Amino acid sequence: MHNLIRLIGILLLLGWGAASAQSRLPACPATGPFHNCLGTYTWANGDKYVGEFKDDEFNGQGTVTFANGNKYVGEFKDGEFNGQGTVTFANGNKYVGEFKDGGFNGQGTVTFATGEKYVGEYKDSKRNGQGTLFRANGSVVNAGIWADDKFVRSAPVQQQPSNTLNTELAQLRAEAEEAKRRQAQAEAQLRLAQQAVVPPAPQAAQSRGINAHALVIGNAAYAGGDRLLNPLNDARAISQLLRRLGFTVTLVEDANRAKLVSSLAQFSRSAMNADLSLLFYSGHGIQIDATNYLVPIDDVDTDFAPLQGVSINTVLERYMPGKTKLVFLDACRTNPMMASATRGFSKGLAPINASEGTLISYAAKDGQTAADGVAGGYSPFTAALLEHLADPEDIAIVLRKVREKVMRNTGGRQQPWEYGSLTGGALVLSAVKLK
Repeated sequence: MHNLIRLIGILLLLGWGAASAQSRLPACPATGPFHNCLGTYTWANGDKYVGEFKDDEFNGQGTVTFANGNKYVGEFKDGEFNGQGTVTFANGNKYVGEFKDGGFNGQGTVTFATGEKYVGEYKDSKRNGQGTLFRANGSVVNAGIWADDKFVRSAPVQQQPSNTLNTELAQLRAEAEEAKRRQAQAEAQLRLAQQAVVPPAPQAAQSRGINAHALVIGNAAYAGGDRLLNPLNDARAISQLLRRLGFTVTLVEDANRAKLVSSLAQFSRSAMNADLSLLFYSGHGIQIDATNYLVPIDDVDTDFAPLQGVSINTVLERYMPGKTKLVFLDACRTNPMMASATRGFSKGLAPINASEGTLISYAAKDGQTAADGVAGGYSPFTAALLEHLADPEDIAIVLRKVREKVMRNTGGRQQPWEYGSLTGGALVLSAVKLK
């Protein structure tokens, strides 16, 4: 039961509400906004929505068919589950009942593939109130009061006779077949309208929220003269901002090599299904033989820095999932290791080649160093990011503002720079969060 609830929660957080519909509405136009129309939207991973739109949101009846075999059929309001709905899982489990504000709220029934069944009240997507858990043979496991998915105590519950339960199962099967018929009818209506309905522009899809994860690292406690003043301030402030914008944030402070590697590995797992992954790093960074490295707080031997550092290319290729990747490196600070380096070291960071869908922003142009800022504050680059990342504009425009701000505040000595290229429409970080 817990796994079922958890999966539903994931679907809701990703903004995958939608519906199927037998509708008299006209087909949606080829481009948004979608208002009082019937349209389709297909995600890159193969998930598909067919249903009604209003004010560029899922509103009314509709269906989402997921690539993994799951399906939702039901009512929507303002892009969320509201009203009656059914979720059918590929493993054979099914929930039918009431939804409110994107979650189970009210009366609901879960029928498991094993034949077991729960009938009762829900609140905030958990069993809360009166409810009964039945075995496959119809006998009662628990009947009474539930709280936050746990059975609290036995109490009289209005029971349905076994013939009523069997009737309801038949109704559920019939409903699933009806949902398939409605979806086919809706798609046929779109074809008859002879309109090439395409997915909404990326801006419209983003307005319904995307699954965004961020790994934020601040390294300050380097040994001796390598210690930095503000990376922890930088990382903590950026973490707070990204959380407000709707990111799931992992904050890592003063990481030695082991901690840095384990944090990257954990992030790659936790952000496995991310649409957008973001890395912010504040600390020492070096280039050796044109390869860039993040420097952990360990006492790094300059002769073995390539082994003790973490290659930025490796981070991008192995530890940042998602179709879209953003990297902010406040990492080209003046590095005392340069004084003891024997070969291969160069000033600042090296230019970097990034794959499609990746944008990398340096605090300073390749070959330059970046300022750490005044003690107790933020670096010039981070300060500019904090000021502009939440602007309601495409990230390309935001970074131009950041560059202008940093150059003005450093008298032109530090010039932020970007590498890589994003694809698709505008990427507006202030629109990441679900409405």
